[in-house]
Amino acid sequence: MDSYDPAVAKAMELITEEASRQGFQVTQHSDGTWRVTREGQVLLLQVVDALGVLKALSLLISAGLDWPHQG
Repeated sequence: MDSYDPAVAKAMELITEEASRQGFQVTQHSDGTWRVTREGQVLLLQVVDALGVLKALSLLISAGLDWPHQG
């Protein structure tokens, strides 16, 4: 999404790369929406700010993402 803050775009890039490594199927649509699927579970993420990044990461962790930087 062209209106992304560069830091938000980089954060989502890192998060979705890790999700892909862990078996999630990740695609980004032209409107900036991220579609993340795994084992029949589908998440649609529209992230435009830092709070959205945190919410997306939280949802992915709830869906089984083993985030390597957790406490």
